Amino acid sequence: PMAGHSQEARNSAVRAVLKGLEDLNAVVFFEKSLTSSDASGSGRVVIPKAIAEQYFPRLEQANGIPVNATDTRGRTYTFKFRFWINNQSRMYLLEGAGELHRAFEMSVGDVMVFAQKPDGELIMAGRPATKSDVIKKPPIKRPAAPKEGGSGKRDG
Repeated sequence: PMAGHSQEARNSAVRAVLKGLEDLNAVVFFEKSLTSSDASGSGRVVIPKAIAEQYFPRLEQANGIPVNATDTRGRTYTFKFRFWINNQSRMYLLEGAGELHRAFEMSVGDVMVFAQKPDGELIMAGRPATKSDVIKKPPIKRPAAPKEGGSGKRDG
């Protein structure tokens, strides 16, 4: 991700994105670490079903609809939001993201940021992966039975 960029350059890129979101009063609702297929140049990005159905317009037709977004630098994009049926379930895609990826110099492992302004406008940005992204992903499936009293480990 952002090969050849120093940690400091990456941190300042992250800060710039966060500041841009703050200035727009935009609240982040989803961050997507780019997979190799997301970053392949096809410009297609898979959106998890739960996120798609909560934050994106409802789709009646699989061929989808245009979705407008603005990035944190004020540039506008029109993506195509569509789905296909996979095992009786919908798999949601955002197409046309290549332009955003190029604008933010994104590659595999970098993070696409999806945010919403109070009026519902979609705000997008790209930022380098940070250490916490690496720690966050992938989620580890833990057994569902929590033990009483915690693990005995102390923070610090």
